[in-house]
Amino acid sequence: MENEVWEEAIADFKSSLEIKQRLLGADNRELAHLHYQLGTATVAWAEKATQDAAEAAAPGPSSSGAGPSSGGAIPDAEALGPQACEHFKAAAAVLEK
Repeated sequence: MENEVWEEAIADFKSSLEIKQRLLGADNRELAHLHYQLGTATVAWAEKATQDAAEAAAPGPSSSGAGPSSGGAIPDAEALGPQACEHFKAAAAVLEK
């Protein structure tokens, strides 16, 4: 996540969440933290996808090679918003328990 490799960060957080959901109680704050991290990384990935799409659509010279790349498929930014929202809601639900 710190290197802005969003797709890998999200995959790592999901793997961690799956493991911790099996081992920890449903009210464990570590689960809330992981859901929050998943939401945050998903929002950042959506913002990056939106920025990349805007740059690709802009006329002028290409800015290839600028900035870090996620190295994966370009996500549908609009589809990522609801996913992030679900993780934030899940984090809140864990904290409510």
